[in-house]
Amino acid sequence: MGKSYQGLLDHCKKALKDNVQYVYGAKMQVLSYNQIKNLQNTYGKNMVWDSDLNKAGKMCCDCSGLISSYTGIIRSSSGYADTASAQVSISELKAHWKKYVGWALWLKGHIGIVSDTEGYYYAMDGSGRNMVHYPLNKNNWVKVIKLKDIDYEEASEMVDNYDAAVKVLVDKGVISSREYWDNAVKCVKYLDQLVINMANNVK
Repeated sequence: MGKSYQGLLDHCKKALKDNVQYVYGAKMQVLSYNQIKNLQNTYGKNMVWDSDLNKAGKMCCDCSGLISSYTGIIRSSSGYADTASAQVSISELKAHWKKYVGWALWLKGHIGIVSDTEGYYYAMDGSGRNMVHYPLNKNNWVKVIKLKDIDYEEASEMVDNYDAAVKVLVDKGVISSREYWDNAVKCVKYLDQLVINMANNVK
């Protein structure tokens, strides 16, 4: 089982609080000047800026490293996209934000995390920005992906009453309206429990 989405959000919030610095190729580690110089020699000055050399002695990370330093599974931003268990559009995210909290935002070469604050994301957002909690429009995100290494099941609390269960089933499109079920429950013993079980199985 993967790490929790709530744990990932807490990890992002800690990185923000700790003012973690962006250095391409870093995976949440304190880097020396020589280590940053070696990364620059490996990836080039377009990826590791000269100004990044000033981040020596500080905790450093890149965008994919923000996730992998939490899960313990190293993937690149493209690797996260390739292994995603689901994906949705940015417009779907905007329409139903709460459903996708803790999912990843993706564009070619970059990745961030959907915040629990609507309209915002967390990311190691490049050498000029470092760790941020920014409005969605600060990047040209292409899609939203469900991370294979994160367990999202806890996002859905178990429904324990009929009213909440019917609401879930209507929201999910399993039933078109609740009137039929309201009448049926009055006539059939234990049918309300069946509805509750149905809701918990589709969440």
